[in-house]
Amino acid sequence: MFRSTITLMTLLLSVAIGNAQVSPVDPAVNRTQNAFEQETRDQADPLSQMLVEISKLRSELEALRQEFQRGRIAELERELRLTQANAERLAEREREIHQQITALDQQLGQPSLSDEERKELEAEKAELAGDLLAPLRSEQQAVAEREAETAKRLAHEQQRLQALVDKRAREKGRINR
Repeated sequence: MFRSTITLMTLLLSVAIGNAQVSPVDPAVNRTQNAFEQETRDQADPLSQMLVEISKLRSELEALRQEFQRGRIAELERELRLTQANAERLAEREREIHQQITALDQQLGQPSLSDEERKELEAEKAELAGDLLAPLRSEQQAVAEREAETAKRLAHEQQRLQALVDKRAREKGRINR
C-alpha cells in the first residue's frame, strides 16, 4: 500500500511539473504562442478574409467611380465654358452690327445726302440687317440650346456624383458599425 501511494504521488508530481512546462512564464514564448494561435485562427477563417478583401475592392471601385464622375463633370464644365464664350462672342458681334446699323441710320438722317449715297447706305443697312444679323441670330439660338443642354447634362452628372458620394458614405458608416 505504501508503495502504491508513493507511485501515485510521483505520478501526480510528474503531471504537475508537465503542466507547469506547458504554460511558460517567459513573455517571448507567450508572444510566439499567441502569434501562432492568431495565425491558426486566420488560416481557419478564409471566408472572412475574402469578405474583407471584397469590401476593400468595392470601396476602391466606388472611389474610381467617383473619380471618373468628377472627370465627366470637369469635361462638361469645360464644354459649358466654351459654349458660354462662344455665346459672348456672338453677342459682341451682334452689338457691333447694331452699332453699324445705328451709325448708318445717323448718316441716313443727314439731309445733305444725294439719292445715290442714300441708296448705297440703305443697301448696306439692309445687308447688315438681313444677310449678317439673321444668320447670327440663328447661330445664337443654336448656341443657347447647346448651352442649355450642356448645363442640364452637367447638373445631371453632378447629381450622379452626389449619389455616389452619399452611397459610399452610407457604406462606410455601415462597415464601421
